Amino acid sequence: MTSRVPVSPRRTGDMPGGPGEPAASPSRRRLPAPAARLTRLALLLGSLAAVPAHAAQGEAVSLYEALTTMPASLLDGPAPPLAVFVNIQAAIALGRAATTPEGALARMSAGLPLRAIAALQAGDPVRWQQATGMTPGALRYLAGYGKPAAMTTIWGLGSPERVDQLMRSLSTQGFQPFASSGLSRALANGDPLVIDLGRREPGNPWLGTRGQTSIAAPLQTAVVQTGAPQAAAILQHTAPATSLAQHEAIRPALDALQSAVQEGVQVVQAVVVAPATDTDPVAPAARAALRGAPSAMAAQGPQVPAYNGAILADVQSDGIPAVGIALTYDDCATATQAGDTLARAWQSVDPPASVPAADGQPRAEATATVKVSMHPSPAGSCAVLARLGAATAGVANPVFDRMLARLHEQNLPLLRIGNGEAPGVPAAPALPTP
Repeated sequence: MTSRVPVSPRRTGDMPGGPGEPAASPSRRRLPAPAARLTRLALLLGSLAAVPAHAAQGEAVSLYEALTTMPASLLDGPAPPLAVFVNIQAAIALGRAATTPEGALARMSAGLPLRAIAALQAGDPVRWQQATGMTPGALRYLAGYGKPAAMTTIWGLGSPERVDQLMRSLSTQGFQPFASSGLSRALANGDPLVIDLGRREPGNPWLGTRGQTSIAAPLQTAVVQTGAPQAAAILQHTAPATSLAQHEAIRPALDALQSAVQEGVQVVQAVVVAPATDTDPVAPAARAALRGAPSAMAAQGPQVPAYNGAILADVQSDGIPAVGIALTYDDCATATQAGDTLARAWQSVDPPASVPAADGQPRAEATATVKVSMHPSPAGSCAVLARLGAATAGVANPVFDRMLARLHEQNLPLLRIGNGEAPGVPAAPALPTP
């Protein structure tokens, strides 16, 4: 029989329906009136406006920093989970131009599986701040991985002092010391892995829509949130040298993206991908040979050669949203072939872009642009980075959002994320139309 944590009396304002009333489910919640939406937008933008001094000084938020908190062993199973990253500082800056509450959070879509971002999407920024003891602008990044019931979230704070502040705040929010699985200084607001719908608070990232227990444990410059003590313990014992940032299938792709950052490109959000093999667990070396193997989707449009690891990124360059695809290969010849495939597939959706001008630059009337670069690594492997752009205005990056949706559906043929259907089943276009 599943244990249930005690239900604390609700306070007025804790739940959208008022004291003692459950929150309406998203599918039944009526859209707020225009005035209410404007109020919600003002509250949300106000909470996003409170950015700490380190952000105002232009301190860079690094994807590498986030990936050093995750274990490299994530990629060694037969069906590796997607690892997601959201640069909260960049997303906030871009969201300030929004005219709707949804638009203000538009560049955080990769992080929707994370309870911290799902709670912001629930539309109660005041409750979010009460539950966390800080504004969203105090965060550097949010990252994580795993299935919903066992999602692991990393709250990137940037310094040990800010970590201590968050842990002290949690002790005033019903969290108690928790000792298990070798955890150090951990806190929890209930028993591990317990879901209690009586405690659900969509706007509270520590409970969420299912009233699920959170375990919080400090890292050096971040706090890990999860429902399972073993998951938190793994992160507390992960060293940079054994982290996802140093994995042989990811480090070259990560370095390629970092080189673009040095040129002024901003990584707003990203997803780390290692293709599933549909095989039984095998040794990491054997898995590397299987990653990206041809699938039933092979005949359904242009596809890149088999790759070892990939990063799909939402990037901002010269004020324009674009998509960055970084792929790791064993050699630069294969990486070059992949870059050519990506360029042809992207330009094919926009005829003016497929025929460059005499100087080799895209024609003025082109709406699709592509920039491909090679990045050899000291270890002998090679990464290709394709930056795919479209002449889109506004706060959001719709091209990245459509690719991300396909990725979650395991139906992004260009990256050999197949859905297991038999050959001949009609496929969606390999790349979304810009």
